[in-house]
Amino acid sequence: MPGPVQKSLICVVLAVALAACSTLKVFYNLADELIAREIAFHLDLDDEGEALAERAVEDLVGWHRTRMLPLYADYLRELAAITQAGKTDRAAVSKLMAEGKRVWELTVRGATPHLAPLFVRHSAPAKRDFLSQRLALRQTEHRTEHRDRQKEPKPERIDQRTRRVARLFERFLGDLNDPQYRIIEQYVSTTMGGTDRRLANRTLRNRAFIAFLAKRPSAAETARFLNRLVLKSHEIVDPGYERFAARRFARLEELLFQILVSLSPAQRAAIAEKLRDHAEDFRDLSS
Repeated sequence: MPGPVQKSLICVVLAVALAACSTLKVFYNLADELIAREIAFHLDLDDEGEALAERAVEDLVGWHRTRMLPLYADYLRELAAITQAGKTDRAAVSKLMAEGKRVWELTVRGATPHLAPLFVRHSAPAKRDFLSQRLALRQTEHRTEHRDRQKEPKPERIDQRTRRVARLFERFLGDLNDPQYRIIEQYVSTTMGGTDRRLANRTLRNRAFIAFLAKRPSAAETARFLNRLVLKSHEIVDPGYERFAARRFARLEELLFQILVSLSPAQRAAIAEKLRDHAEDFRDLSS
């Protein structure tokens, strides 16, 4: 779901925070460096801009640490309790997905006020052109990667992506059994064709963002626009994308449901323990 640079920065924070690995704390403590690297790539910073960016990153990571990590911890504990108890009917899974979406939206809305002032400083034509070129460069990189993957036979692409998704689950569950692997393979097969659509939508959002900056908006106006562009882009560009995104969300929810109901008692215990460990890590990091 990448969009303009603001969304990629938020994704860095969230991805690092939710990394399913034993070194979660180490990865999270690198968040400021990862975000600063994204800012330096996308924005044409002078000395004053670099100082502003440094303060923005510090404020953003501090806010995320104290305000969002406790929410992530609560969410993971709830998921652990439901999973271990086997209360994984469709209604429960839908509730978990809705809560996950709510936490993501809170992350976006909380991050934009920290990032918006950086973009306000880049509304002048030269700065705007620099950002536009960097967004286009990243977009070209993504399209090139996609074209290269498309040259591989489809069964091979499905197998590779299935293995990647399976590894994500295995970090929590341990080894998957054959039926669980087939569930993932079916999910991958039904979602393989969406990359072109997502890339086209990203291009439209990038252009809309650059056009918005040309209006010389205030920081408050920029934060509000970014919230809409990230969370409700169909209100600004590409109205049909809302339906596309909803279908993908429904397929992801179905995948989670099928995996959860397939868990053995040992797998339920393993995932509950791992989720609680991560929840504890988030609590420690937030203090």
